[in-house]
Amino acid sequence: DAIGRLVRVSLVPMAVAAAQSSSLASTVELSKSLETKLSASESELADARAESAKLAREALELRAALAERDEQLAQLKAKAVESEAESEQSRRRLMALRQAGQEVVGKLGTAVLSAQEASAKPRPLEDILTPVATGEERNMEEQLRANFQAVFDAYSVTLAELEEQTEMVILLGPAMAELRDAMALKAPGGGAAPPAGSKQEGAQGGAQGE
Repeated sequence: DAIGRLVRVSLVPMAVAAAQSSSLASTVELSKSLETKLSASESELADARAESAKLAREALELRAALAERDEQLAQLKAKAVESEAESEQSRRRLMALRQAGQEVVGKLGTAVLSAQEASAKPRPLEDILTPVATGEERNMEEQLRANFQAVFDAYSVTLAELEEQTEMVILLGPAMAELRDAMALKAPGGGAAPPAGSKQEGAQGGAQGE
């Protein structure tokens, strides 16, 4: 019995040591597992931070692109308004010159008819002979000729300007289409914005009709 007790007493420290060794091994394995998980978590966190930085850069680029598009839209609007004003001014000048030209043509037509009627009447030989124009009459004729030439030149210049404005309106057609599409996309609620080029197209039609 004494020997058995001695054996049992001697085996207890060995069992305790074995248990401690096993516990230490488990602790080491758990520590390694935790380190592995921590390393993986840190890697995932770094990836998430990189993705977040990338998204932030893309957001800044998108904001810059939107600001540039808004500036282009504002420039297109300003050009459309300016072109419309120039077209309206050209139409008014053309109408004024037309009216002036019609008045001049009417006066010339009346003068021609009067001359034809006068030439149709029988007159003596001395009345048929054209008298030599005096200085005042020559000045009046030259003034009338100069006025008519000035009206004709102004009419020609205005027609050239109107043709140039019409070409400009035609060239602005694609830009106005892009402006309408952009305004439709930018309109709140997804609805289509009012066509910004409607007045411009009307101006183009009016210019071509004239």
